[in-house]
Amino acid sequence: MDFRELATFMKLVECGHFTQTAKALFISQPTASTHIKALEDEFGMKLFVKGPDGYHTTEAGTILAGYARRILEYKEDCHKTLGRMKEERIKTLYLGSTTAGAYILPSIMEKLRAQEANTKLFFSISNKSETYENLDRGLVDAILASFSKDYAQSGKYDFKYVGSTAFVLACSTKNPLWKQEQLPIDALKNETFLIREEGSATRTELLEWLKNNKLDSNNIIEVWQAEAILRAIEENAGISLIPTMSLRADNSLIKALDIDGFPAKSQFYVVTPKTNNNRALIHSFSQLVKDTLIEHDALYKTSKRLTRFPEFSVS
Repeated sequence: MDFRELATFMKLVECGHFTQTAKALFISQPTASTHIKALEDEFGMKLFVKGPDGYHTTEAGTILAGYARRILEYKEDCHKTLGRMKEERIKTLYLGSTTAGAYILPSIMEKLRAQEANTKLFFSISNKSETYENLDRGLVDAILASFSKDYAQSGKYDFKYVGSTAFVLACSTKNPLWKQEQLPIDALKNETFLIREEGSATRTELLEWLKNNKLDSNNIIEVWQAEAILRAIEENAGISLIPTMSLRADNSLIKALDIDGFPAKSQFYVVTPKTNNNRALIHSFSQLVKDTLIEHDALYKTSKRLTRFPEFSVS
């Protein structure tokens, strides 16, 4: 006797016909007949009799039906209980981040994995617009991003402040401007500027800064992806707005310009739906982000100025 035979038995009890039983269980009619015969052979007695309106249980069949129902219910309960245990032991967390977070997320994920050994972690990197869209569509459990007024006003999300990071105007060491101290803004009037794709907040902020300082915003090149921006700066293709986290110690080809208003700070938040079910995991993630941003910020405390754009919220 096995679960398949008992399932076939109970379905025949329910519908009274082998054809309907086989169809409901997605098996052939001969297979259904074989299951019933196996049970009758095991118990040594008939379990069904055929009547004008189908098959009906014998006295033995009625007794077996009572036991079979409980056995199949226990089987279902067992599956549910073990399934819950598996979910509790192996959790998953899907995280999204704007581009600036890409420079710290790998190390944070490694630390989080060490803390939460039974958790599978996934993360995706995109611009600010796409990052919030992924959260809104339920593709991620939480995101690391700058503040969004529209999403905050929706009332569907919690915003937890976790720290800030600095952004600078940067150029290649092939550009002599990087050597100048207190560089006047007019010195940039003939420079080419590299901007991110639509949906990136750094694009919006840089274009706004160019406009406010009466610099030619037509002299720009659009470059998709943050790493492509860095490679273009290295090749002296232009100047761009980048996070200080991207200025690696082993890269001597990119330098921050010494110009009024920079470095500029942007605040970061861990954003989650109010209905999220991973509060403990997300709390651990938020604390690691906070600690990492504090460590990173300490590296730039010697900067001459740490000012901030009005409503500066880059990604």
